[in-house]
Amino acid sequence: MKLEILPKREQKDVFTIFVDEELWKDIHSAIFGKKLKFSVIFTTIEELQAYFNQLEYKLAKNYVLRRLSMQSYFSKQLEKLLKDRLIQSETRKRLIEECVDWGYLNDDAWLESFVRVHIKQHSMRTISMKLRSKGVSQEILGELFSKWNDPEREKEKLQHLLDTRYRKKDLTNFKEKQKVIASLARKGYSFELIQSVLLE
Repeated sequence: MKLEILPKREQKDVFTIFVDEELWKDIHSAIFGKKLKFSVIFTTIEELQAYFNQLEYKLAKNYVLRRLSMQSYFSKQLEKLLKDRLIQSETRKRLIEECVDWGYLNDDAWLESFVRVHIKQHSMRTISMKLRSKGVSQEILGELFSKWNDPEREKEKLQHLLDTRYRKKDLTNFKEKQKVIASLARKGYSFELIQSVLLE
């Protein structure tokens, strides 16, 4: 059985493993490095697959632990990262489960921390959009929204923005006021809330 590992032209961090000149699998250099060589001689594709599964698990585990030592992750976010690094689904699932068992991944604590950090600067609507982009389900977002959404706090943050960032804006000028309203809406504040604060 002839094995060959060649860089993929279209993707600089991806290498392709060829078995007897047939494409077998793509691998990512972030996991396997740029100089992967198999020191074992394989007689069947099953032997190669079994060896590859063990090697991938070992290297992906090191990669995950390195990433988790630098920052905490939401489990879906980490799973997407591994998928982007071309890790097989069985290995991804195993690593996520093990990280949860070892206490390295805790979605509830991560979500709580994320909201606590961002609630001072952003509206709950903006926080929800950020979390959705990280793979948080609509159901969990609904629970978070009902727990953390405080209309009085949102009003205070909006008033603080008007008193600081927008204090030099002439809100009696229609065009200027529209620009401020549009800017606040982009920050995730509802039109009704913006209007009610501006009318006070």
